[in-house]
Amino acid sequence: MAKRITKKINLKVLDISHHNNIVSFQKIFDFGIRGVILKSTQGSHYVDPTYDRRVKQARDAGLLTGAYHFATGDNVEAQVRNMINVVEMDDKTLVALDYEPNRASEMNIEQCREFFELMDTQLGRKTVLYSGNLIKETLNKPDPIICNRKLWLAQYGSSYVLPVGFADAWLWQYAERGAVPGIGGAIDHNSFDGSDEDLAAEWAE
Repeated sequence: MAKRITKKINLKVLDISHHNNIVSFQKIFDFGIRGVILKSTQGSHYVDPTYDRRVKQARDAGLLTGAYHFATGDNVEAQVRNMINVVEMDDKTLVALDYEPNRASEMNIEQCREFFELMDTQLGRKTVLYSGNLIKETLNKPDPIICNRKLWLAQYGSSYVLPVGFADAWLWQYAERGAVPGIGGAIDHNSFDGSDEDLAAEWAE
């Protein structure tokens, strides 16, 4: 049986898309949040219309910024191209693949591996994996491409179980409907097991 891990919650990161109503990034920062990961793209063509504007606003407020691509079953090269056409692949930007269930068009584990191989080459470092149930259901044994990267794990509650091949979660999305000043409505909460300085140092390495 897989080991269940319990850690103290340390809310430091939010993930944001056009669905979220952002009132003030400064209030978000003042509350203690230190990083935001914004939806940039989905599949081979979709671009989040709020991404460019919000990246600038978040950085102006002092926040670390990242981008995530929502995976689909579309051609992987086209998905990678879509993201790199939108996201500035600089040394300040965390880059993540959102690998989660999608009834309309779902990425499979082979496509997930291909995405990482292509994006890591473009990025010059390891892309972060965001996933929860899907990676646990589709990854049956340790994979040198998929597992050799930071895991941003989605599992709601007070503890989590890791997918096969991972030693720990780098970020832990423990709640999906939490409140934070500066945001109108509920938003995902992500815990980081470390200091603000640790988060900054590890953000886009």
